[in-house]
Amino acid sequence: MSKALNAKKWQISNVCASDDVKKYASNDLLAKLLAARGILTQDDAKTFLNPLSCESSAPNVFADMPKAVSRIKEAIEKKEHILIWGDFDADGVTSTALLYKTFKKLGAKFSHFIPEREAHGHGLDSGVLLKLVSKHKVKVVVTVDCGVSDAKEIALLKGFQVDVIITDHHRAPDVLPEAYAIINPCAQGALAQNLDMAQISSLCALAGVGVAYKLALSLLDCFKINDEHLKNELSALVAIGTISDIVPLQGENRGLVARGLKCLEKGENTLKGVQALFRECKKTTEITSVDIAFILTPRINAVGRLSSADEAFNLLVNENDMQLAASIEHLNNSNKIRQSLCENIFREALFEIEKDPNFAQQKALVLFNSSWHLGVIGIVASKLVEAFNKPVFLATQDASGICRMSARGVLGYNIYEVISENAGLLTGFGGHALAGGLSFDPKVHSYETVKAALLKTFDEQPEVEVSNVLEIDAELDPSELNKELLETIALLEPFGQKNPPPVFCIKNARLLSHSFVGKEKSHLKYFCEKDGINLSCVWWSHSEFDLQESALLNIAFSPRLSEYQGVETIQLETCDIESQFLKAPAPLASPLNAIKFYDHRAKNLADILPEINKYLANPNIDLSVVAVKSSTLNALKPYPAIFERTSTPSKSSALMFFDYPPSRLELKSILKNSGANKVHLMAEEFDEDINSYLQRLSGMLKFISNKKGGQIELGKITKELSLTESFVALAFKLFEELGVIKLVSKNKIEYLKAFQADQLEENPYFETLLEDFEKTMEFKTAIVYSEDYEAYFA
Repeated sequence: MSKALNAKKWQISNVCASDDVKKYASNDLLAKLLAARGILTQDDAKTFLNPLSCESSAPNVFADMPKAVSRIKEAIEKKEHILIWGDFDADGVTSTALLYKTFKKLGAKFSHFIPEREAHGHGLDSGVLLKLVSKHKVKVVVTVDCGVSDAKEIALLKGFQVDVIITDHHRAPDVLPEAYAIINPCAQGALAQNLDMAQISSLCALAGVGVAYKLALSLLDCFKINDEHLKNELSALVAIGTISDIVPLQGENRGLVARGLKCLEKGENTLKGVQALFRECKKTTEITSVDIAFILTPRINAVGRLSSADEAFNLLVNENDMQLAASIEHLNNSNKIRQSLCENIFREALFEIEKDPNFAQQKALVLFNSSWHLGVIGIVASKLVEAFNKPVFLATQDASGICRMSARGVLGYNIYEVISENAGLLTGFGGHALAGGLSFDPKVHSYETVKAALLKTFDEQPEVEVSNVLEIDAELDPSELNKELLETIALLEPFGQKNPPPVFCIKNARLLSHSFVGKEKSHLKYFCEKDGINLSCVWWSHSEFDLQESALLNIAFSPRLSEYQGVETIQLETCDIESQFLKAPAPLASPLNAIKFYDHRAKNLADILPEINKYLANPNIDLSVVAVKSSTLNALKPYPAIFERTSTPSKSSALMFFDYPPSRLELKSILKNSGANKVHLMAEEFDEDINSYLQRLSGMLKFISNKKGGQIELGKITKELSLTESFVALAFKLFEELGVIKLVSKNKIEYLKAFQADQLEENPYFETLLEDFEKTMEFKTAIVYSEDYEAYFA
């Protein structure tokens, strides 16, 4: 079985645990798993397996901590205004919330500001700062998760006699800003001189929220505050931010996360909004680091990627149940929009790759599309790295015309160094070995120039073997899949960067059956058997599978306990599959060959319209809105970026339906005329009572007769009613029979009297009219409510 579905090279660990670790570990597998994580001594094993007892460094290991605390204390006592300047990712939002709760407890006079990704970017913004300083008479600015690279902005604040205290964890420049205090373990001279290398390394791995936490603890100690509930909440925030920022969960970070997760177990009043969100997501067991990473973090980051992170901040600090419910709904909707955007961009990127004859020879992938959303191109770049195992640079264009690019790398190439080599073409850049960002002015240096320069830099790099390796901890027999195994794995928690959940494999299992599950049928559920033991398996976000029943396969997986209708089973969450029966990967499919659907029908329009409006404010996005009824158009008027796209759909790569046509024929006509290969489905409310439509038509004809000289436009009437022309024509004949109107000519009527529904049953036209109406209702009901809506677009 040589070929893996994702072309991954499986590498099963052959590491052996030391005798010292074997003596401490409760079983041989645990000893091996510890050894694979670099645990070589009994003392190391004891520390690793008891993360709650991990010692944290004292806040005063930061050289400027006493100075920072003294200045904040002075500001609080003098009632000077303090501004917390945050950041829009999960690390920045949790850091902001952490200091917000701390300053509130201390009775400080303060405000906070979280910049928006597209409007302000990372770090300090001079224009916003000056407005806030003027408005609030700010005397102290405390940054979180940013600031160490903002020398220009900090110098400006200093000129206005504003003291800046930086809390940050990012790589510091050689020349530091002239801040009042710098609390950043990565800044030169920021740490006490008596620390050993292990302590320095552990501190330098802190997330931004971990650094802010040190300041908060020092302030609480200074003011002699011993509030257990507050400390639990701060600890929980540190855990969330640390997990979210994907920093190594080793040393001090491991202890911080373990204690924070423990605090979340202490009841629903510890970060009330977070607890409510997990309940909304049907999470009833204890919250783990994996839950934070895959449920909470994407939702916090989604709002920051798409617009403002304010609702994520509210989730972390608010106590009002109704407001928290609104924030949770907003986060959930934003996350769904983010997922749709990512999938859309990923497919478009695949199409561009398919068209590029040089792709296979290039060491990196560089793509540009002016309509791609800046907030999600980094996520898509990561997906493309996983798919093709080569560095990826994705670029888009912001409202000011500047091109902004996100990069993701692979082991063997240093993304930051590649970008640095081309600094002369750029207006700004930053990053590290495996990720980075850059910007350039296309009026000065074109995209093609920047692309060529990046690819040339890769070509000049020494040849490296880039292999897509899947590290597997051990091969198991099916009989070893039991609760004892799960208990052994649980001892290694919390999981995260540098301590991933263990991956195992079972070889030569026989496939029994498979199906695709989930609302979008995007997950693979399959069952296998080996040695008389049935295996329940799932492969998340995997919608292709070409193995036949009875085929033999190797499964790489992480085991999880799954409960359904009170029955517990061990489910194998698949990482990869090997089988000699797998077909070679098919060529990349063009997204023009089929329509891609984005189903928003279950979402509340009032909640998602602001996000859609912001998204469509980008003039480069090629999308037309289908909305024809006056009630729909009135609902969209407050959202100009949506409303201006509601004219008759022209050639567009995407359509967004707020109103649906009354027949399949009209739907196909709209699709054909637009040439769209992406369709967004929104909710539409419509009446299913024929009498309601006839009453509305009667009222429309009365208005036309009295105010428009009786001149009718059949197309406008059918659009307003969202019914077929045949229905309206039959209704005219019905009304003429009933004496409601007089047909003066083909396009002119005279209104005579009000329509009375009780006359319908006896009229010969009504049965035909009702048949036409029922066909329309059947079609619209299928489009608006059915899970099989795609068939109607074929």
